[in-house]
Amino acid sequence: MDAVVLEGKGIAVLEHVPRPACTPGHVVVDVKMTGVCGTDIELVDGVLGYFESGLSQYPMVPGHEWVGVIAETSDPEGFPVGRRVVGEVSLGCGACAYCPALYNRCLARTETGVARRDGAFAQFMLFPCASLYVIPDHVPYDMAVLAEPLAVSCHAVSRAELKDGDEVVVFGDGTIGLLILQVCLARGARVHVVGANDFRLETAKDLGATSVHHAAQQTREALIASIKKATLTQTLPRIVFEASGHIEAANTALRSVCPGGRVVLVGLTGGKMASLDVDAVVLEELDITGVVSSLQCHWRDAVAMLAAGRLRSVVTHKFSLREYGKAISLLRRPEGHSLLKIVIDQTADPKQPDPVVVSNLPRVSSHPPMRFRVD
Repeated sequence: MDAVVLEGKGIAVLEHVPRPACTPGHVVVDVKMTGVCGTDIELVDGVLGYFESGLSQYPMVPGHEWVGVIAETSDPEGFPVGRRVVGEVSLGCGACAYCPALYNRCLARTETGVARRDGAFAQFMLFPCASLYVIPDHVPYDMAVLAEPLAVSCHAVSRAELKDGDEVVVFGDGTIGLLILQVCLARGARVHVVGANDFRLETAKDLGATSVHHAAQQTREALIASIKKATLTQTLPRIVFEASGHIEAANTALRSVCPGGRVVLVGLTGGKMASLDVDAVVLEELDITGVVSSLQCHWRDAVAMLAAGRLRSVVTHKFSLREYGKAISLLRRPEGHSLLKIVIDQTADPKQPDPVVVSNLPRVSSHPPMRFRVD
């Protein structure tokens, strides 16, 4: 089978590798679609914070947002062949103080397609049954592929302690920002979105945002004033999500929340250090909350939303596995494109017969690998 392998910083190749065999407690997934996100760029560039801590290492097969169909199973009753599934990113060690309840904080965890566990930019993938979730067949692939970022969004909203009728601000008009928007709306909130892309802000409005604000077209003071004016009470909201990953947005978010409010940080900065307005945090008694990955409860919420048809897809571009380099390049430079979510559509790639071996994508090629341009 074919798989994208990151061999080092800036080195991504399409390699022909043996298809994994099914082992006890696992299934082999025929991957149908995989999302491409900013984390994938950080993995290609080697700037994700996990590299410094040793959690992420090369070589790896990336891909952590996926949907597929079970091709082989060790649990035919619980996860039969042909069942449509999605799966978690964080898998804890099961033995530390964080596990099992908060395994996304486990210091020895693996993360699918991110940290010491090969991911879904491949035609087939070995995956543990304990971290699988069944997706109803009526949910199309371009919706089901959003399960992972939707679970992260559910986690963020959970950490915010959102209440029915709350007004919130979402900084970031990308995939996570627009999914947080939809989760908040589903839970009875009024949502104001701040972004820097006309197409995405129009999409946010179409999805139900109460107001949208173009950050690049006004000063910070004017932006904060426009947010305040858009709320029912013309006061700053209690909850702000920072999902853009821009270092300046974090401090703007601190100035956009009411005294005693909460700022939920979701976006990664790619290793860039942000300055923190400590005075604002102290004098306004603000709570700052970080969010990483998701837990079982968030996955159940995400799957329920998908099954009930309470989510609108934000997928705008599809590429084949062999076009992985084009997908990364477009994500780096989206200017001039009406771009939201990019996915790799593995249904567009022919499945090739391979010898089955008990291995997690060994680096053995039957023909020279194809190197991608990922700059």
